Amino acid sequence: TPSRAARSEPRILVISPVRDEARFIDAAIDSMCAQTVRPAAWVIVNDGSSDDTSAIAKARARETDFIHVVDKPDRGRRQVPDEMASPQVSPTQLKQYLPPST
Repeated sequence: TPSRAARSEPRILVISPVRDEARFIDAAIDSMCAQTVRPAAWVIVNDGSSDDTSAIAKARARETDFIHVVDKPDRGRRQVPDEMASPQVSPTQLKQYLPPST
């Protein structure tokens, strides 16, 4: 059974729709990895990027146990896929990455 501390730690799921974010994605991933409490899972949804966004995200996902990349066809904009949408989902933008926890 999990310890009391493990049971009380929040389970966070982050979903980030991305499109042509190659210039920001490494910094965003570095920022997320530097947080004191990492998400249980981070789903990066690539919306048909024409740059190296998907390749960079997939390479970085192989370095972690919590990042997952989903490629979607070009839908004309960044968006959370319908199958992941819910009132609890608040999409993040990679340009809004957080500084490391202290």
